[in-house]
Amino acid sequence: MATILIVDDDAALRDGLAETVTDLGHRAVTAASGREAIGMLSSDTDAVLLDLRMPGIDGIETLSRIRAGGDAPPVIVLTAYASPENTIEAMRLGAFDHLLKPIGRDALRELIERLPPRRRQRRDSGRVGDSGLIGTSEAMRRVQKTIGLAADADATVLIRGETGTGKELVARALHVHSRRSTAPFVAVNCAAIPQDLLESELFGHIKGSFTGAASDRSGAFRDAGAGTLFLDEIGDMPLSMQA
Repeated sequence: MATILIVDDDAALRDGLAETVTDLGHRAVTAASGREAIGMLSSDTDAVLLDLRMPGIDGIETLSRIRAGGDAPPVIVLTAYASPENTIEAMRLGAFDHLLKPIGRDALRELIERLPPRRRQRRDSGRVGDSGLIGTSEAMRRVQKTIGLAADADATVLIRGETGTGKELVARALHVHSRRSTAPFVAVNCAAIPQDLLESELFGHIKGSFTGAASDRSGAFRDAGAGTLFLDEIGDMPLSMQA
């Protein structure tokens, strides 16, 4: 039996979820605000169902404070007002999932069954920016959740898709929702740069290193610094340069 903390300022929705959780054989505990929920967290709390839009401390801020508390339980954000920004930010801050209201009985049962064991995971809070993404279809929400999970990773991210599907928008969203958001975002279209200039464009050069090098150039990697470098159309680069 799991203990589920339900946080929602709407009493009817809160009580309805609590009744369903109880009917499924689990223990439901309720809170009417984010501040109240934070005070009710205990080692017995196995998961939190958290409303996004609440007065006072909203769902994103509540999530951030819960996840900053050390051995935090899994938090599932529930909202009737999903957007790319709040979906990405919730996942970036460590939400177990981001779901649309209303959530049915079968979906709630499946959700509880796949809850992970409690584990330590600390996430830093950050400013929510405009990623430029639009759309709340299930396919787009999968993309947004993946962006949120990858945004703070210190790893190279490969973005695949046909021309015009929005690969640069995804790259910008990864940047905007990361800890690197205050540093530069540098985009380089590798297909638009002549082969003999590409190395210089990426890695820079010093004045006089070759014919036409009239001044020092820092290069895209150095320009991006602690920010994000987006290499677009890397498949059009020479194989030696790709390596």
